[in-house]
Amino acid sequence: MISMLNNTLLFSQIIFMKKVFSNKELQYLSYFIELTNIEPVCIIIRNNYLFFLVKNNEYFKAKCYLKLIRQQLKNNKALVIREEFTFLRTIFSFFPDTYIHDIKLEEDAMSKNMVITLFFIFDTDRAIAVGNNGLYINTVNFIFNNSVIYQLNNKYRVKIQCKKAYI
Repeated sequence: MISMLNNTLLFSQIIFMKKVFSNKELQYLSYFIELTNIEPVCIIIRNNYLFFLVKNNEYFKAKCYLKLIRQQLKNNKALVIREEFTFLRTIFSFFPDTYIHDIKLEEDAMSKNMVITLFFIFDTDRAIAVGNNGLYINTVNFIFNNSVIYQLNNKYRVKIQCKKAYI
């Protein structure tokens, strides 16, 4: 069981995104800069999802172009994500259009995974967070396990799951 102090330490730890660009990501980088005049901090491509991480102060300007980006890049599910530096705020930034009612952190004794449960009041918010056939939540889990560098040199694997909150 993870204590309250550990919750605070884990959720408030500083994190960084790995910034390694492939040729495809560099193409999207130049596309995004030409379209928006904003340089993304990081671009992540996974399972037809295209994440443009932008600085916090440029987020709303970049988000104005999201509809156009989605029209032009029909084969990808494009998202503009706020770059955050703490673990908890980064989790919330990957679910921008949903209302997360509560969040719970546990340690799975068998696998030693850090299980983060996001609780949603509305089924539509939960459905958005999970995605078609669980593709979005699996993509987010992949990002948190492969593209995030944790300040505390986290030995855990992160598993984010979504559940309905019963009030």
